[in-house]
Amino acid sequence: MKKMIAGVILISILYPNLSVSASVSLPTVAQINDDVIGQNSTIRGNTLYYADHAGTNLVDLETGTRLRTEDTGDTLLDVSTDESWMIAKEFWHTYFTIYDEFGEEVRTVDNLRYQNQVYRFNSGIKAKFLPNSSKLVIASDDHIFVYDIKTEKVLSARGISTDGTLKVSNDYIMIGDDSSIHVMNHALEMVTEILPQERIISYDVTRFNTLILNTYDGRIYQYKSPFTKSVLSSLKTYDEIDLDDSGVFLGTSKGILYDMQTAKRIYTNIEESRIVFNENSSKIVTLGDSVRVYDAKNLKKRIVSAKISTDFNSLIVRNETIPTFVAISKDGTKTKLTNQAVWRSDNPQVAYFSKGKLIGKSPGKVTIKGSYEGHTATLSLTVRKESKTANLKWLMSQKSILNQKGTFVNASHQLYDSYSKVKGTNGKIYYQEKVYTNGIFKGNVLYGTYRNKKTIDEILLPLSGEKRTDISEKQIIDVFGKPKKTYKYDPAVSSKVTRGTSILDQHQIKKISLYMVKKNNALEVIYDEKGYARYLHLFESTPGD
Repeated sequence: MKKMIAGVILISILYPNLSVSASVSLPTVAQINDDVIGQNSTIRGNTLYYADHAGTNLVDLETGTRLRTEDTGDTLLDVSTDESWMIAKEFWHTYFTIYDEFGEEVRTVDNLRYQNQVYRFNSGIKAKFLPNSSKLVIASDDHIFVYDIKTEKVLSARGISTDGTLKVSNDYIMIGDDSSIHVMNHALEMVTEILPQERIISYDVTRFNTLILNTYDGRIYQYKSPFTKSVLSSLKTYDEIDLDDSGVFLGTSKGILYDMQTAKRIYTNIEESRIVFNENSSKIVTLGDSVRVYDAKNLKKRIVSAKISTDFNSLIVRNETIPTFVAISKDGTKTKLTNQAVWRSDNPQVAYFSKGKLIGKSPGKVTIKGSYEGHTATLSLTVRKESKTANLKWLMSQKSILNQKGTFVNASHQLYDSYSKVKGTNGKIYYQEKVYTNGIFKGNVLYGTYRNKKTIDEILLPLSGEKRTDISEKQIIDVFGKPKKTYKYDPAVSSKVTRGTSILDQHQIKKISLYMVKKNNALEVIYDEKGYARYLHLFESTPGD
């Protein structure tokens, strides 16, 4: 007797999606093939200043063109905001030289006089101009000074440890090492000392007095004036940091960019080099073996929030859907993502993900979460039991196509088609460990031949592939009527369906009912020991005839 196990119909609720990347691509404006380190360079306006053995180089950030090279020492200390003054020295010298906007030497300073005392420098001189000023902050040999280049006068001075990094803002002067940061006003009066419990890797401050530091535990702390309280960011980095003047963008020495407002990484095409910003953050510059200048205008396309498409809030058991992750950019653009998002379910017994599809398993409540580039979104939904009429409608569709074409819904071939045109994977159905049908799986349907080996003589549809595992004998009879014959097995007969080397299905078979369809074709409905239909097996004629 020939019996059959047929194909699979996947019920998928698909939503139209534009599957694209939401990463930010920043156009490269210019490239400079020089080795530039951050401690020996600064950006003013649209010009990059950096020093090397040849002197101080001025490069246009728009074109990468070298504007000129000044005959200075190999160490650039700073350039004033209006670019009227430049400070440079030789690395090992204990004095520095002041240059004007033409690159001409104004004077050399090897000591400062203040309150009848003369202060000399060591070779580790640090110098920063106060914003929009001719006043230069100088730190050396455990003393710090505010010196006006125009008047050549020291305005204030104090003793303080000058180890670490010197920074300035519109209202403050700071110097800090790996244990603390001293904060002073422009008169060098002590405002506070920042003493984190962890060692400091690096810190930065904007012109507008936002200070940020990161520690050897990777933590990032942010301070606002007067710097008595900090806010711990959820971001972490072990690299040196640079904060743009808006306080929004944080760059690292490894070319990673963060959004401080969302506390998320911004995924870009920036190379793995130290990030610095120009004064209005219109450009991002990477420093290292070479210099690259990026136009930052596309940062408005960075992701700031996300949601899951609300086209659905419920799912039917056995049905599938592909959720849509919507990335929302700063400029309001919404990008729909499917393949790139990572999906999770908080209750896989109710609904679970497989190959990006959400599959309803049993009735209940479930929350799904999508993640992309550090951004997450959740959606709660209800999985509902399929209506009692759903199986009947499905069976009626199968009965209609069986009587019209001699095949199953969504099957690619039908009875009497050329068997040689079936292209797929080898498949078999076994009863009692003996091969009953040896054919070819195309999709979820197994096609076989047994007469002249030229035509399709049988088609098997495993109902597990159709997610129809609860079709009862009563529902079969309601649609197909009473069977022509019924075969019962006691004890039950073992069955197994394989595709390639994989086992798709295994059951204990208790009953087979025979129906006639399309006049001469035979349909066997195979039931398991619990009375549920497991396979529909279609033949060109009654098995055994």
